[in-house]
Amino acid sequence: MATEEIVRYYRFALDPNPETLKALERYAGASRWAFNHAHAHLLDQYRAFDERVQVHAQELSGLSAEDIAETLPKTERVKLFKQARTIVQGENRERCKDLKIIDEHRKRVVHKGAPTLDPGELDEDASPMARELHARRVELAAVQASDPKQYAKLKKAELADVRPQVLKLKKQLVSEGAYRPGGMDIEALWRSTRDLPKDQGGSPWYSGINVYAFTSGFGRADEAWKNFMNSAAGKRAGKRVGMPRFKKKGRARDSFALYHDVKNPAIRLDDPRHLTMPGIGTVRLEAHARRLRRVLRRGQAVISSVTVTRGAHRWYASVLCRVQQEIPDRPTKRQRANGLVAVDLGSQPLAVLSAPLDIADPESRYFAADKPGAAASKRLARAQRALSRCAKGSKRRRQAAQRVAKIHHLTAERRATHLHHVSKRLATGAAAIAIEGFDLTELTASARGTMDAPGTDVKVRSQFNRSLLDSGLGDLRQQLAYKTRWNGSTLVVLDKNEPTATKCSKCDTRNPTVTPGHKRFNCPSCGHDVDRRHNAAASILKAARREYASVAPDRGDTQNARGGAANPVPETEPAATPMKRPPPA
Repeated sequence: MATEEIVRYYRFALDPNPETLKALERYAGASRWAFNHAHAHLLDQYRAFDERVQVHAQELSGLSAEDIAETLPKTERVKLFKQARTIVQGENRERCKDLKIIDEHRKRVVHKGAPTLDPGELDEDASPMARELHARRVELAAVQASDPKQYAKLKKAELADVRPQVLKLKKQLVSEGAYRPGGMDIEALWRSTRDLPKDQGGSPWYSGINVYAFTSGFGRADEAWKNFMNSAAGKRAGKRVGMPRFKKKGRARDSFALYHDVKNPAIRLDDPRHLTMPGIGTVRLEAHARRLRRVLRRGQAVISSVTVTRGAHRWYASVLCRVQQEIPDRPTKRQRANGLVAVDLGSQPLAVLSAPLDIADPESRYFAADKPGAAASKRLARAQRALSRCAKGSKRRRQAAQRVAKIHHLTAERRATHLHHVSKRLATGAAAIAIEGFDLTELTASARGTMDAPGTDVKVRSQFNRSLLDSGLGDLRQQLAYKTRWNGSTLVVLDKNEPTATKCSKCDTRNPTVTPGHKRFNCPSCGHDVDRRHNAAASILKAARREYASVAPDRGDTQNARGGAANPVPETEPAATPMKRPPPA
């Protein structure tokens, strides 16, 4: 058993008093304002860049913007704008040369983490500005070696002179669309104007809020724009990410993050029922936090940050810790006894296993789906009808919206609780868990079709899609990915094109007529007649033993590599495989 550092969340429901509740709402509002402030900067830069691309596209084609959109075919438009973007990117590199030189000078003068200043080397084709700044660094390094006290004063003066120049250049380049600021850049720009009066773009009310609430808002906007840009460029897998939008009070989720300073710990547990946060003070917890307090007192965990979110009528604090956790290097005796277990995931029951986890209990082969959405559907429909009858902007409408949000929130909490229970049982009950690879977006795609090609059995398929989404299969797979790692077992994920649902587990013959609506599977070749879910679990088990391949480190699980070398899975004890640090619980 080896000890590894993992990142883990400890989530607690808060029980704030009225004064603390106002402070939480104020901090969430500050974080929302910071997000909108950063989003405005990034949106201006994006629009300025896009305007320059449009101008170059018109110059290259000799057409107006309307003619480009109406006359040019799509392939030619794509090629034209790609050329225009390439030209603008080249111009941006030229415009950012001075910023790169002076920012490099600032970083070398700060020499964070290094005991002495390193002037660096000067290229032969360096610009006059680079030569001047290099000479100043050489002079500072000489003073540091001869007179450290004088060097401290000169360093402070040098940074006071350079930092405004860097900010001025960044602000100018952002307005031209030549430089996309990050979260730290936006924070630096905000610090230079936050003390100004409100009518001049300042935010004089910031002093009543911990600065980390603003920092978290800036960082979230930067992350949202990175996701959007990477998705547009094809660097991000999954569904296309849309452009970020401004957050509106009452519609966006209330949330903020506060960071922990090891030298000055401001986030702490004074006792198992009270959490202290900087600027907010001590907040009572609904349930005890003995587990987290125990690992903190033993020195096995260090708090990194706390994220406070609001879910309908409740506030939650998620404490992010770096935990020294013991990771088993092999399965336990009980896990080895069960060996490799295949799991067929569905809507009802939630999971059907190829073999029971407990031989004495045949029912341990099944895990029922809780279906909290279906249970709350009538109450939710009644609450939504009441909401639709209320006048917009009225007090009654706010109260009705709160009732709808409460039902949604309690449904999500109930689903998450059930899925955590199931994933823990599976991760601790077998040496390896094999599941079918699936794309939930494809599985739950709408069957309505189009006007020209309408879908069939739309109502039935809609109910089936709703049932699948209510089961939470995606969350269950994500939980299995890290819980199997924490408990010494392995997760095997088959290729999503593996036809386990329509293949006979005895002779591997396909029966494509079998659909999720059938309860029995009938093999047209060997006559094998069995429950459809049992046959699917047996087919998954057979495929997992036949085509067990290497680990995908970015997924936290194993993948079936089509066309690659297949490693056989032992029935009792699968080989230990390295895996990436799992996501937080």
